[in-house]
Amino acid sequence: EGVAWVRGALAADVAGELHTAAAERFAEVLRAVIVRSVVQQRDGLAPVPVRYAEVVERDGGRFDVRHRMAEAPFADLLGAGGALAALREPLRRALGAEVAVVASGLVVATSREGWAEVCDDDDSWDGFGAQSWHADGPNLFTADGEAGARDDTLPAHAINVFVPLVALGENGATEFALGSHRRGFERSPARAAPRGLLGDAVLFDYRTWHRGLANESDADRPVLYLVVARPWWRDDRNDPTNNPASIFGEAAARAAPPARVRLDLDEVAAAPATKRPRTRSGS
Repeated sequence: EGVAWVRGALAADVAGELHTAAAERFAEVLRAVIVRSVVQQRDGLAPVPVRYAEVVERDGGRFDVRHRMAEAPFADLLGAGGALAALREPLRRALGAEVAVVASGLVVATSREGWAEVCDDDDSWDGFGAQSWHADGPNLFTADGEAGARDDTLPAHAINVFVPLVALGENGATEFALGSHRRGFERSPARAAPRGLLGDAVLFDYRTWHRGLANESDADRPVLYLVVARPWWRDDRNDPTNNPASIFGEAAARAAPPARVRLDLDEVAAAPATKRPRTRSGS
């Protein structure tokens, strides 16, 4: 149905390490966003949407963070010996052995307290809740307005990997419209919003309609995402270079997100080196 839930894809201790690193990156961009907002207010300027190379504001009080995602501990998570190596086989079955990680980042669904920290007005958070239904990308080779037939649906060209960095409960989840990646799909009540333990992952077809549900907790909900695709595909619509300015006021080249990373999903992790036992020669 375009969605797969993988239990225990990430070790709990690694998930904790990634959560700490995610909080650091979000704090860095959040501080820069607040500084810019203060400067705009001081200068009597109207607030402008947060759209930078490192962070983009999404609907529903979400921030899409791509700041320092090429650095450890986020680098090479899907490598043969990486922390998310358990996902290589399902990705290989869906996309083939030769793939590319075309994007990675963090989607942070803010709590009321987190939103108030950004805008100094928690009342404006009342307008937020579930995101609007959306697909990250359309079916390929379909003209605008052309629905196509369900049996004309092409195999997946890209898979979105979601790894929540907190256990999901009242802080919400991502809801999916099952089967919505198919051409000719008509919206139906068949929906699923997986809520699992820390370390679980959700893989879904890039064409699947979904939305983030409301975060009713008192803490932010960070979700790691990686977009894995066939090596010939590019996502021009969501390309972070569409927002070349840096939130830190640096040159665009320094703010550039990580480049595409090619992966061979047939590659096997190298076995750890073992020490040869010492032997004593008789005298």
